[in-house]
Amino acid sequence: QDKRPPIMDSLRHIFGVNSPAESSGRYILLALFFWFLGYQGMLPFVTTYSRDLLGTTEGLASLSPGAVAIAYALFAIPSGILGHRIGRKKVISISLMGIIVVLSLIFLHNPIALALGLPTFTKWVSFLVLLFFFGMFWGTIITNSFPMLWNMAAYQTMGIYTGMYYVFSQSAAITAPMLSGGIIDITTTVSSEQLGLRSIFLFAVICMIVALYFIRKVKED
Repeated sequence: QDKRPPIMDSLRHIFGVNSPAESSGRYILLALFFWFLGYQGMLPFVTTYSRDLLGTTEGLASLSPGAVAIAYALFAIPSGILGHRIGRKKVISISLMGIIVVLSLIFLHNPIALALGLPTFTKWVSFLVLLFFFGMFWGTIITNSFPMLWNMAAYQTMGIYTGMYYVFSQSAAITAPMLSGGIIDITTTVSSEQLGLRSIFLFAVICMIVALYFIRKVKED
């Protein structure tokens, strides 16, 4: 039976700074914290955005997050194959850049739709299209990030890496609603309710840019 290293040794390996290879696990964890922070900060307010800013009915608004889920399901397997062929770091980096572009377009979506005089249903459908592309890129990131982290682990430390994955992702899930809610309240008070709701997409853009910075520091084999 293989010797099991002490837990603290495994943690020091993940968060060590002795070599670029050892620090790659840490950079992946930091990257996933920020992309989950952006995702969890934005998604809960998509329904509210559809109803209050786009003017859709409660029923249609509640369908908005489904566009993300559908795209995620459709592209999970193809994105995994793509990551295997050209490299997970490259696929995740491209997907993060795609998400940054899509979220920027979503931030500008309502002002542009109002300027063009689009009817409510058209505004909502165009919003769903953007969410679909967001879900496509998001599913690609999630599909490839977990295996990428596991590649940093030895057999004896897979449990530690798996646990840290969930620690960082769930920490982001806990932190995000407080941050995004605070941003909405502050922006609404300073400016308007419309900008307040739209500000969550700008918050998500910033989180994804930080995540992209960290994922580019990963040394992939």
